[in-house]
Amino acid sequence: MFKSCSFVDQIQQKYPAPPEGALHFDEKDIQRVEQELGLELPSDFYDYLKIYGNGSFDQYFYIWDPFFWENGIDGFLECTVQARETYTGLEKNMMEHSPSSYVDCRFSGDEIVVLNGSPKLVEFLRTEQISEHTRSKLLALGDHYPYDFYPQENGLLCFGRTDDDEFFVRIHDRKTSIVMYSSGYYEFDMGITEFIYEFLTATIQLPMKSDNIEWHFVPYE
Repeated sequence: MFKSCSFVDQIQQKYPAPPEGALHFDEKDIQRVEQELGLELPSDFYDYLKIYGNGSFDQYFYIWDPFFWENGIDGFLECTVQARETYTGLEKNMMEHSPSSYVDCRFSGDEIVVLNGSPKLVEFLRTEQISEHTRSKLLALGDHYPYDFYPQENGLLCFGRTDDDEFFVRIHDRKTSIVMYSSGYYEFDMGITEFIYEFLTATIQLPMKSDNIEWHFVPYE
């Protein structure tokens, strides 16, 4: 575990967790999980789990708990394995059928312009409105397959999802960024709990479209 900035208090103030949702684990449990992973996780992830434990926001927004699964760490990694297989299949299909094509995004004022094609033959697809705050947090944009997945070094590790999107943490030099897949990969310069808070409050405007900010956390029975 390495120290990272926590937004758990802000989440708790806005979306209180019921006491029965709290998850009990100690330093030995953390060490066991990280030994099995071969990877240190940020401290704010554990801060979140201690308060919210297992459950979801309105049975739509889920955060995976590495202590929950009967088959141990393999259960926690299952979503990462599935995401890696899907990603690899999409990449292979693109390279076989359109090796010079890619999808990328570029800034233009307060919009992101989404383009398709090679540098010599570019097709305009769409624009998406963004806020200045969102723009300041975005790192890498587009669907041009720039990522590796866990267990590769700096690979993406799935830590949660909605019914529509997937969330990954990328750990590099004991720092984190968050990659979200929503019809494309978007990377944000922030930690896990900051991302959770900003997603739920709709502070980040891209690519999520949900207007629901009155979330209710429901623990698993």
